[in-house]
Amino acid sequence: MAVLHAILLWPLGLFLCLSLQLSSAIFIRFSNNCFTFNEYYTVTLGIKASSYIYESNTVYSVFVPVDDRVYAVVMKALNKKGDSVGLWRRADENCRSNSTYYMKDQYVTVLEAQWQSPESENITEVEIQAFTVTAETRALPKLSTLKLTGKVSIIPLPAKILQSSVFKPFSVIIPENIGIHSRANRVFSSPITDVTDILLAFLTSKLLF
Repeated sequence: MAVLHAILLWPLGLFLCLSLQLSSAIFIRFSNNCFTFNEYYTVTLGIKASSYIYESNTVYSVFVPVDDRVYAVVMKALNKKGDSVGLWRRADENCRSNSTYYMKDQYVTVLEAQWQSPESENITEVEIQAFTVTAETRALPKLSTLKLTGKVSIIPLPAKILQSSVFKPFSVIIPENIGIHSRANRVFSSPITDVTDILLAFLTSKLLF
């Protein structure tokens, strides 16, 4: 009887073992019920990220404002070529090009979605897209975006003082037949010209002669 019982339980144990191994190998289950948007509104929802500097193999928290009319938020992460990249964590539905988070609490005002960037070093910029979908049949989804860009290397430039001709000293040659006061002569030949002194010297010369 014990032998018969062991024979009957052996296939069941083998089935459970194989099931656990297969389930542990499956990380993402793609859904067939994916959102596709042909029309939408582009708005500024004020979505934010935990960091706006892109780094590979990094988890970002993306915060999307919602209200009680929103029942789903569809998230996308696109590279410069428009290809979907990275992984959206703990999404209710994962598709090839986007992931969907359903609003389970109508009192929530901000949805937090976590996105993990890929390990590829060829990606330097990613655009995060958030589509908010309402329960109204005729209402178009609203799209809001933000960009994650790579670190910018700032190269310090050497300090260099450019000398302009405006600051260069100059002199004016005054003909001897023009009787101008000696003060005016000194002003015109001075490296630093004062407009007020020039006018005063000119008016004085006119009054004297």
